[in-house]
Amino acid sequence: MVGVEPSMELMKEAKLIDEKLGTKIEYVNKYSEDTGLPNLSFDFVTALRSWHWFDREASLKEIKRILKPGGFLIVMDSGFVSFDQVVKDTMKFIPAEQLKPEVQKPIQNNR
Repeated sequence: MVGVEPSMELMKEAKLIDEKLGTKIEYVNKYSEDTGLPNLSFDFVTALRSWHWFDREASLKEIKRILKPGGFLIVMDSGFVSFDQVVKDTMKFIPAEQLKPEVQKPIQNNR
């Protein structure tokens, strides 16, 4: 298992939690858009409460690169929905060949 985290502080916190729980997760200090992970090496990629931070087009390109054939992307971004909806939404698996970048609306700056 590998965690990708651009923040050294958050990565250190995660490692402390792993030590307490006895979990063994490797971490790389990178961004989702350029993980540096090997091609076609993962069965699953997950994004938990972080998808809204990503450059989605670049991230999806990277995810397609690192997923094995038949692999899945699982996105759970639950900040603004009810718990019941989160459960329903997280039970949907997206096959790698169906991944397409989300169309992003431009952000308006009213200043």
